[in-house]
Amino acid sequence: MHRLILFLTSMLSACAITPPQVDVVTPPPLVNGSVFTPIEVEPESDIFALSSQQKSQFLDYMQKAKANGIRDDKALYSYIERMLGNFTYDGATYTATESLQYKKGNCITLAVLVQAYADIIGLDTDYQLITEAPVFAGHNDVILLSSHFRTKIYAPKNEDSEAIVMLRSGIIIDYFPSNSGVISGSATRNDLIAKYYANHGADALLIGDIDAGLSYVQQALSFNPTSLELLNTAAVLHRRVGDYATAKSMYEYILKENAEHAVALSNFGVLAKAMGDTPLAARIEAQLNTINSNDPFHLLHLAQNSAQQGKFNKASDYILQAREIAPYLPQTYVEMALLNYERGRLEPAIKELQSALELTRSHQDRQRYESKYKALQAMTKH
Repeated sequence: MHRLILFLTSMLSACAITPPQVDVVTPPPLVNGSVFTPIEVEPESDIFALSSQQKSQFLDYMQKAKANGIRDDKALYSYIERMLGNFTYDGATYTATESLQYKKGNCITLAVLVQAYADIIGLDTDYQLITEAPVFAGHNDVILLSSHFRTKIYAPKNEDSEAIVMLRSGIIIDYFPSNSGVISGSATRNDLIAKYYANHGADALLIGDIDAGLSYVQQALSFNPTSLELLNTAAVLHRRVGDYATAKSMYEYILKENAEHAVALSNFGVLAKAMGDTPLAARIEAQLNTINSNDPFHLLHLAQNSAQQGKFNKASDYILQAREIAPYLPQTYVEMALLNYERGRLEPAIKELQSALELTRSHQDRQRYESKYKALQAMTKH
């Protein structure tokens, strides 16, 4: 009995002095407020606001649809589909009110507008995140990763049912659908708000407006503080303003979370060269060349990086790897066409562009590819 009491006592003592294990989560670096002059950005409420007339028109339509027995989510889809006949893809990000005023915008604009309407009638929503090809801008000294949202509008809950619903009916709305991206996860309303601000921040970055860029990115990070895409943009902005220390800490955070983030790695390489840190630049370059990625867009980035260094065979291998993973992406054919063009192989380049044209459904992309195709054809006739 004496031994048993001692054993229990020691167990209790051990429990008393052993602190609970807590996972230490390193917070992402913050935007350095001392390197820019903040500008006033529109509040969240303005993003989804609609005028009284816009609300009234929508509610009239919904009332008639309900009288005809049409479910709210289906009626909202029909309303948006009818409106899209007068919309043009603009590439710019607008508030809900602006999108109706201008009758144009990008996929984030349309997601904002649908959310504004869903809010009016109390429909639940969530989103699918579609990752697009990296965007190269500013003489290749900055790379941004594009993303695109698809909205799922859920059917109204059946208030009379007490059953637990595992799956809810609904409709997915894809704005300006194309096969140029891949589904990379789910997203929330906060993600959409962050993306709205992020788009304005990226636009400001591309025209060199650091104050606006960092103001919008800082606002975006308040809704999605761990977004690697946002931190990449923030890091580029800090490098542009000469704050290399903050930029470096942001890249280090991104790569701690995702060691094979090729876009951040490439931008980090630019920073390392700006800092004059030759060993770091060499390590980043080596890491870029050894990434074993299943992401076709990262592979396309590696192909572009190799082509810029004159390593055409290696670039071709990366493109073919990306094509094997995602044969439906027209970008693999466009990149191979550009590679063939750089090597003076015009006929193979034309065939690659033909394949890209057959695959693309995006009107904007088709126009770009057709112009390249026609230019190559004209060159072969001389």
